[in-house]
Amino acid sequence: VPARRSGKTIAVVGSGPAGLTVATLLNQRGHAVTVYERDSRPGGLLVYGIPNMKLPKEVVARRISLLKEEGIEFCCGVNVGIDVTADELAAQYSLLRRSADAFIADNDAQKQPAQRYLALFYGFLPRALAAYTQSGISEQVFEDTFRDLARWEEKHFLCTGVHGVSEQEWLAGHYRMEVFALGELQFQPAMGAPHGLPPEWRRLVALNVHIPRGADLAQKDAAYRAALAFFHLPHALFLCHSWLLSPKLPALLPRGGRILDFQRDFSLLSVDYGDRQAEERIFDAVLDDFSAYPEDTTLRRAAKACLLRGEKIPAALGAFAF
Repeated sequence: VPARRSGKTIAVVGSGPAGLTVATLLNQRGHAVTVYERDSRPGGLLVYGIPNMKLPKEVVARRISLLKEEGIEFCCGVNVGIDVTADELAAQYSLLRRSADAFIADNDAQKQPAQRYLALFYGFLPRALAAYTQSGISEQVFEDTFRDLARWEEKHFLCTGVHGVSEQEWLAGHYRMEVFALGELQFQPAMGAPHGLPPEWRRLVALNVHIPRGADLAQKDAAYRAALAFFHLPHALFLCHSWLLSPKLPALLPRGGRILDFQRDFSLLSVDYGDRQAEERIFDAVLDDFSAYPEDTTLRRAAKACLLRGEKIPAALGAFAF
């Protein structure tokens, strides 16, 4: 919710992905926004164009509810041009945009890059769905893969208070069909294998493993099997560069946990002491002043104490054949 209001009233016609993005951006700038939608409920393509199995309607409803709490009003069942004319709307509002896409184009330079990319990514979802369908990829894989967009939007909002995405290049890989969520993990064909691997590993196709926030690592083996089936491979070399492979974690986590069980699958190939991914994942921030890190969980307390002792929590690269 903006700290101050501008005093301007704005009408946005259409509550599809672009319309909702425009309404969000305008509301964040302090304008009073009303969204007009001809259907009985807002959401447009998100509600009426994408099947529930791909984008659950409760997810859209939750997002609409949050927008209402932030002050955006919705007028559904109003067909602009028939029930009310553009001239009538223009008489009521300081600014009328008949096309949400035109608004985005006109104001592109004014938006933060994170907001601009969020609008673009949501706008390209239908095209991505068509590409998946044409390639014969299941609807479940599409839904699981693009759930990552909501994860990173939520993370950006948590850190900045603004809807957007900062991981543009990573998310672009989803649209280029380079990254796929299969079970609880994400997989990406590797451009090549690291040096120094055993001869039997060098003969295998290599897949990069990524761990999304909130993944249930107890289901990792099922994810590995799903990856082999998806890429039509009898065996594969799985590579992972992550803070979850940090050699420091066994000293910070209780024995028998899922993270350490995940670690045990991999043989470490290298350790990256300059990578601060662990801090970003554990504390949702990377600070120069370690004493400012919160201590509200067991892992955060242990990690903070480790950093204050002058020790690092590096990321590491690991590999294993499956």
